[in-house]
Amino acid sequence: MSTKAESAPLAAVVNGSRNPRPAAPETFDRHNLHLDALILHHDRSHLFPIEFCYDYMPKQGHTPIASTIEFDSPFHVEIEKNRGAHSIALYPWLTKLPWYSGLRSLRQNKHWETNLRCTTELLHLFAEDSSLGNPENANGLALADFAHRELQTRSYDRYSRFTTYMFPEANQARTALLAQIILFIVIFDGMCSTSSSSSSIMPEYSSSPSLDTWEEADGNNIKRVQDDFIQRIQGNVPLVMSDTPLQKRISEVHRGFLQEDAIIGNGGIDVINALIDFCQHAQPKTNFASVREYLDYRYKDVAMPYSYSCLKFSLQSSVDLKAPKLQRFLQMVGDHFSIANDIASYQKEYENWKHGKAKHLINIVAVVQNLLDYTSSDDAKAACYAIQLQTERGILKELKRMKQANELNLSEWDYVDAALAMAAGNVFTSVVISRYGGEAARIGNSLGKECPTSHAVPNGHRG
Repeated sequence: MSTKAESAPLAAVVNGSRNPRPAAPETFDRHNLHLDALILHHDRSHLFPIEFCYDYMPKQGHTPIASTIEFDSPFHVEIEKNRGAHSIALYPWLTKLPWYSGLRSLRQNKHWETNLRCTTELLHLFAEDSSLGNPENANGLALADFAHRELQTRSYDRYSRFTTYMFPEANQARTALLAQIILFIVIFDGMCSTSSSSSSIMPEYSSSPSLDTWEEADGNNIKRVQDDFIQRIQGNVPLVMSDTPLQKRISEVHRGFLQEDAIIGNGGIDVINALIDFCQHAQPKTNFASVREYLDYRYKDVAMPYSYSCLKFSLQSSVDLKAPKLQRFLQMVGDHFSIANDIASYQKEYENWKHGKAKHLINIVAVVQNLLDYTSSDDAKAACYAIQLQTERGILKELKRMKQANELNLSEWDYVDAALAMAAGNVFTSVVISRYGGEAARIGNSLGKECPTSHAVPNGHRG
């Protein structure tokens, strides 16, 4: 059985009644969170500062309780030895932070400052680029203006939160590349789609007014920008003197992924191909006859194949993500990803839709509320959380099946372990990101050193 110090490399959770602590404490206090228990003392110098805490579950009614069951793979000792060079373990369930999951394999990348720096540099390139023609989205917000606005906020680190917690094992060079490729999908997802609903690895950004459909009346300029980006990220455009700094950077990112592949693994080309596939994915579906139909749709809409490719790249892995023996596990982790993110982002997405800032409300809470005819979204949230816990039980069952079948090698178990940590990182980001709860979710005493700021304005003005 793994201990806290060992960080439980392969932990899963099931819904049950053996854990007496409620998932939603009645006396939740953002200013008294006992954050010292979040991290081991010797890792504190690597901590990405925690400044926000958002409790996204309803305070009234019954919230299902998650209880934990630990699971060790046949290679858990070897896997544990691979952890720690680029990551630290986090333990939010030992604090008073809201933790709506039983997943216990949560880690943070040590290179978060590199992540912030690369994100900021790329935002500057978008803000200053002349090749884009500054297309506007459906709400009239220009692409360059969006980049400028992000640079004015204290919380431009919110892009970095995802890669920091979802891909914790990436070395510094791969962290820099992942930070930039994630920002590409944030921006170009909106450009490549006519959807204002949640999608991409970071769903709440696509549903925000700043990223609603980068489209114009004639569509010519947006098509040109999209085609140029795809050609460059594919490496099909030779560098010329007239290229802008942004165009050069896109080509540099492409080369960077391939150069890392030449060192070890083959995840870089997978990331590039998955990004291109996602940018060309079908338009959003808005009506669903069942939760299963919705989750099957969301698996691609939330960019799980892309996320899995990024995870593979972060591990310097050559694992075959299309191997049949991994598909059931990957599907269930994808379900968990969509459910957990939808629950956390629902209120923000609902408000955007209600006030006409989003064309569609594509969220599992809305789907369940419609299918079960709930009058309250709080009841639908609780039902969705029960589905999430049921999914966690299914993940645990599949882990046990794979272990008994003895069909995975060390590299594949290493990937499985990292996928569980990625799912936990998704849950944690929903709690500590500023995007969902806004200024009201700021905690009394932040944990970690001060984040760098670029002409900061209050987070409440982020839009």
